[in-house]
Amino acid sequence: MTFTLANRIKTYWPWTIAAIVPLALFLGFYPQYLRSGTFFWICLLTLPLSMQSRAIGRGRYIFWMGLGVTVVSMVLPTTIGVYVLMCLILILLMESIVGRLNYTLLIHALLASPLFSYFSSLISFPIRLQLSKIVSYMLQSIGADVRIEGNMVQLGSHSFLVDEACAGMHMLGYGLLFGTIILSVFTKNKILSLKALLTYYVILLALIFLGNVVRITLLILFQIESDHWFHEGLGLLLYVCQILIPFYGIVQWGTNKLPVQNMAASRQEHVPLFPKWQYAMLCLLMGVLTARQQQKTAGYKPAGQSINLPGYQSIDLGNQIIKLQNTQGLIYIKPPVPAYRADHNPIICWQGSGYSFKRIEKWFIQDIQINHAELIKGEDKIYTAWWFESLEHKTGDQLEWRKYGILHNEDFYLINLTCNTKEELNKQLRTLLGQNIISPKKNSTS
Repeated sequence: MTFTLANRIKTYWPWTIAAIVPLALFLGFYPQYLRSGTFFWICLLTLPLSMQSRAIGRGRYIFWMGLGVTVVSMVLPTTIGVYVLMCLILILLMESIVGRLNYTLLIHALLASPLFSYFSSLISFPIRLQLSKIVSYMLQSIGADVRIEGNMVQLGSHSFLVDEACAGMHMLGYGLLFGTIILSVFTKNKILSLKALLTYYVILLALIFLGNVVRITLLILFQIESDHWFHEGLGLLLYVCQILIPFYGIVQWGTNKLPVQNMAASRQEHVPLFPKWQYAMLCLLMGVLTARQQQKTAGYKPAGQSINLPGYQSIDLGNQIIKLQNTQGLIYIKPPVPAYRADHNPIICWQGSGYSFKRIEKWFIQDIQINHAELIKGEDKIYTAWWFESLEHKTGDQLEWRKYGILHNEDFYLINLTCNTKEELNKQLRTLLGQNIISPKKNSTS
């Protein structure tokens, strides 16, 4: 039977209307959630490459996955939970027409979401420190005169900064994206187990990590500055030759052994059947999750606190953000966020002001770990430090404040201090860390 365009529209209009509903619901409540940067648009344009069928038939695994996402998101309300549920609804509709799709489609959709950028910003700093240590150790093992300070590697008289670009955070994103596409293409009409899929991603991450180590080592050895064309050219060359091509060969070799499903014959007998009750249930759960997340966001207000810092002028910037300023320093105090959120750091805010973070280090002052960095904007250089503070604890470690937040229900504020000189920053830090910036609000009586 030959399908004309009119016949296809007549046949599949329920699916079209059904797909619009969750999309409209999500975009209506979260219009700014999906960030339209270059990486997002590349993810969107390449999404059809991950829409590969692996078997004809219908399963309820999408419904059970949606139910699991709902349970987790009811306990830990996040926008990403609503986003994942929307993606599962759309995959459910597609699978009812073309058969079961590869798991890589959902992974591709997650890469397009801010979840990946939040995660990469969370791990970027510790990864840069570890890469700096590994590269320094490798260079020292061949007799090079190498010293390390945070993410600054000094080879002789030449200093090299392992910043976010040099640490290959872009390589991580694009490596995962095109690795996902390679997996999708080679597993078309094949059934790849979840265990095998995870194994391939472990191999991919290992290749990306090794590629970054080699790139940083070569950049330092040959003293290639960030403004030199080969700085980016070397990264692109290693990305193709040390990550994509080896991974392509590994996946091709591994998936050649998988049996090919006879999809053509099966499709002739496959009749699209609209998944009424599963679709209705998942849409209902998405509505409940949206309401729950909106309620949680609006209602998340930590116990009232007052900021009492003599000598500082206090300005309320809205959204519970406090700005404290005097001639010696500038302090931003951001309100607590739930411990399972990833965006509790000052880097994004300063980058939005045109500053870039350089020479990031961990300092210990009065036995308290804090984070320190240089902020560069053109010829302007200032010094900043940040840590997380509750009524009971102070720490600069992301995992530690989250642990206390989950286990002891503590609200951790982000404290960010910036000064014009490193000496003044040290002086201010010793003063601030020796007192409780976050103190219980005193009830006033009339």
